[in-house]
Amino acid sequence: MLMERVRSVHSVMQRMAAGEVPFDADVARGAAALASGLPALGDLAALRQEVSGEADVLMMVLAAAVTKGSGAAAEMINRYNLAYDRTGAAGISKRLTVPPTGGATRSPSEPLITP
Repeated sequence: MLMERVRSVHSVMQRMAAGEVPFDADVARGAAALASGLPALGDLAALRQEVSGEADVLMMVLAAAVTKGSGAAAEMINRYNLAYDRTGAAGISKRLTVPPTGGATRSPSEPLITP
């Protein structure tokens, strides 16, 4: 679609240059503005700058995706840890405790660790 418009403006400018159509300054200014807005295809420096800009944008998109994914993974890990927390308030009484040993206060038949 853009190429069709550029072709039509080019043909009008050629006809104005040949004298077939009377010169119109507004059309000439519009054509100059259109030409200045289009990228130069033959300029290697402009092409390198364009490719560099695209690479920068792609790197930012990649960094955003990795950040979002790691945030989602961290949230899932936190939910898992919260759901299967064995040392929470309910798990305190189920933890193994080591009774205080005071030398000969423990009988030989008594286990070292009591549930």
